[in-house]
Amino acid sequence: MAEDVTPGGRQRGLFIPPGSVHERDAAVRHAYLRGVVQSADRAWYEDDAPPMSDTAYEVLRQEMLTLESMYPALRKTGQD
Repeated sequence: MAEDVTPGGRQRGLFIPPGSVHERDAAVRHAYLRGVVQSADRAWYEDDAPPMSDTAYEVLRQEMLTLESMYPALRKTGQD
């Protein structure tokens, strides 16, 4: 699995410029990321079978949190 890391092994920073993502697109991406992160959490904690590396998980989780910081309403829709 290809991971979003630099050749030196460090995780690449995620930068989404404010205003570069329309709220509707952000909501769709957030819903997708939330599903992936929740599925990975279940696989890790319930099945002890992580579906991806820690680095890949953190990249996706950080993207989700970045979208939530840009559009706080996503935090509310992201609650189960």
